[in-house]
Amino acid sequence: MNIAHNPQGQARLKAHGFTGVPIVCNGDVCVPGADLQAIADLVGFEYTASAMMTPEQLYQRWDTILQKAIGFVGQLRDDQLPTTPPDRPRTLLDLCYHVFTIGRIFKRAYDEDSRESWQGMMDPAPEGRRTTVGLIEYGEGTRAILKEWWETAGQYDPLERVLEAYWGAKTLHEVMERETWHTTQHTRQVEMFLGILGITPDVPLVPEDLAGLPLPERIWD
Repeated sequence: MNIAHNPQGQARLKAHGFTGVPIVCNGDVCVPGADLQAIADLVGFEYTASAMMTPEQLYQRWDTILQKAIGFVGQLRDDQLPTTPPDRPRTLLDLCYHVFTIGRIFKRAYDEDSRESWQGMMDPAPEGRRTTVGLIEYGEGTRAILKEWWETAGQYDPLERVLEAYWGAKTLHEVMERETWHTTQHTRQVEMFLGILGITPDVPLVPEDLAGLPLPERIWD
């Protein structure tokens, strides 16, 4: 059951104090699925977080990943966008839209500093974004938003302010790291879709694109 997209699932989430996925539960105790330390504590696993990349490194990496994601979309035909993997309900179209939505939601959360800022993260692609051209325009727009933010505010901000993220109270630096690897993980999935469709990426992801980010080992984790 996809608990994020049906009434019963939503009721279960709310019963544990959550409004969305991912979450990890052990019995009746649940923690945000994006908080690796909380998950480790929940299951009794010793975990030491690796040092975070600097904000400048994160911004540069995020922009690189977005460029590659846009390139992947550019290799697709519109009739390939409804493709779904065997065990996942999300279409390639909505996955690509999500990749490009993450940065916009981050910027909104930075500006508004409220839990409601994170709403819309999982929205499906609307009309006007349901073609490769529409997705590419949306992706380039996200790059432009993050570039303007970085050049006018981000690079001067120590990112120590704590805000209410969708997985708890975190510093902006922590949130920026999370959304950088969040974008990267889904871009890995888009690249895998290309392989399923028999397409060789013109500019594939390389180990350097993943280095320094706390990514899951597996592409669909």
